[in-house]
Amino acid sequence: MSGAVRVTHDVRVPMSDGVRLSGNLYRPDGPGPFPAILTYIPYLKDGFGGLGGMDPYQRHFASRGYAVVQLDFRGIGSSEGINPHPFDPRERDDAHEAIEWIAAQSWCTGSVGMWGVSYGGITAIAAATTRPPHLKAIVPVHATDDNWGAMFVHRGSRLMLLADPHWGPGMTANNLLPPLRSDGTPDWIERWYERLEGNSPWHLTWHGEPPAPDYVDRQRADPGLVDVPMFGICGWQDAYPEDMLRVFSKARGPKRILFGPWKHAFPDQTSVEPVDFVAEMDRWWDRWLKGERNGVDSEPPVTIYVQGAGRWRSELEWPIRRGETQVHCTAAGGGLTAVPSSAGHAEADVYEYDARVGLASAAYDSVLDPVDYPADQTPDDLGSLRYDGEPLSRPVEVTGQPAVTLYFSTAAPLDEVDLVAKLLDVTPDGHSHLVSFDSLSGSRAEPAGRFGEDEVHAATIALRPTSYEFGEGHRVRLCISGANFPAIWPAPRRFSLRVYSGEPYATQLALPVVPPQVPALPAPDLGILQAPVAPGGPVVDRGTAYSTTRDLVTRVSSLHGRRWVELQVEPHTRYSSRQDFELEVDADHPDRARTSTRAVARLDRPMGAVEVRVDAETTLRALSIRAEVDLDGRPFWERT
Repeated sequence: MSGAVRVTHDVRVPMSDGVRLSGNLYRPDGPGPFPAILTYIPYLKDGFGGLGGMDPYQRHFASRGYAVVQLDFRGIGSSEGINPHPFDPRERDDAHEAIEWIAAQSWCTGSVGMWGVSYGGITAIAAATTRPPHLKAIVPVHATDDNWGAMFVHRGSRLMLLADPHWGPGMTANNLLPPLRSDGTPDWIERWYERLEGNSPWHLTWHGEPPAPDYVDRQRADPGLVDVPMFGICGWQDAYPEDMLRVFSKARGPKRILFGPWKHAFPDQTSVEPVDFVAEMDRWWDRWLKGERNGVDSEPPVTIYVQGAGRWRSELEWPIRRGETQVHCTAAGGGLTAVPSSAGHAEADVYEYDARVGLASAAYDSVLDPVDYPADQTPDDLGSLRYDGEPLSRPVEVTGQPAVTLYFSTAAPLDEVDLVAKLLDVTPDGHSHLVSFDSLSGSRAEPAGRFGEDEVHAATIALRPTSYEFGEGHRVRLCISGANFPAIWPAPRRFSLRVYSGEPYATQLALPVVPPQVPALPAPDLGILQAPVAPGGPVVDRGTAYSTTRDLVTRVSSLHGRRWVELQVEPHTRYSSRQDFELEVDADHPDRARTSTRAVARLDRPMGAVEVRVDAETTLRALSIRAEVDLDGRPFWERT
């Protein structure tokens, strides 16, 4: 079936506690019933996350014979109730109830799927762990099973760019808006005032004490409980490659995963190797929601893009069993060799902390999509300890999760030290490109012995999973530092590290090297992308702009960003959202690092124009938020 679509706005979905969630229902213009697909997100079904992004995809699925529901979180958009903090287990319970309600409707066959990008993928995974009887398949895109570890505190390192200046202020502003559509109910202002009083800024969740003593544990979803068919989609440059592969590995039902060279974007809209991922989803839904025997469950379950080589490949499993671990050892002075240098006698290189290191790799951060990459990493490399291998005599493919075992000593408190490791590809002309990276708090290190008067610590830093081919004549580079601004907050004080090479403290880089398939599987057929599904629709304007500054006199570096979107909700209702933010770090006074954001969400409509302004500033020790709401140009509500 492919044809016209009917949209019913503000369908009420009752929860067991009396709160009613609100959704937009997309249905084929024909007799039902139909299998159903649910998307459940806090990004406003009638705002930037619904009409501004998901709407064309939902219409596509409906045109192919599915009833599609785009549902607002409780306390957000047109739904009732309050929502004081994100990633609460109540979300998965609400999704469970919504799935069962959808399955019981006359327009549904009783088979329900769930999909979404980012938070929508997160809720799909979380809902599947509750095992709703009528949930038959999920498609999480760019998602995680552990939001705390992915967004706020990662391996003990406090994350900076994703949460504090970007996501937190934007969500605070949008969560304070009234229902976007004129839904015909007279209680909209009461519902709105309830959320103004009850919706705390989501920032407060990851600053200070968590909402509950067991919050961090309870917000995790156990992917081992996912037993419905799962098709995971992610990008090597996204924030969640390790998370998606963990979910894929632990899920118990039929499963498939697709990994491209993307950041946090729809895979058909990215500027780097776009693919028709919607056609792949169509086949997944048809198999598991309609029962079509289309062969999708008999194909190789793993499809990856090998960066550097520019090719797609199918695999039968993950991790790839034919791979082997190649160990490269650092040599004092900057070498990288196959065997430890100075056997029986360790040597040390001294690293001096520079809090500005990391700015060169900012383009790789998923938040900064669609900023292009790769960018030359030489400025960051020069502020790090660098260890280079010899030029490669043949191409080497690294597919899997690299790891660095680091031996170091420092006079600084370990809980004030971050350990950052980066794997880079150095081209024959000397340019350096980032392949993988990650960080670890020094507090996670273990005692390893002594070297003279110094206590030596050992730490293993698992880098982000990747698939990358180093070309002939290229060099493998390992960089070690104590900063990755603006991805993580800087350490508060300057410090030194002594990084050891040679036995018994041989710092090592372990690479998962994968040889060619013998015999080779057929190349995956992902189809030719004619055009992205979402060419614009009701979006009037959207854009992003970013810039960086490095002041050589004051030694202050900063990242400036702006994001905006404007769209037509109804003929006489327009929604707009804008964020301007800045992150700043001072090499001489890293404790003065700060972020500042102004987020403005505006709803222009005849029944009452609303503007929400949120000003947020975060430092290493404090968070300040001020929210102001105007109704028809007059002050209506404020909080600090």
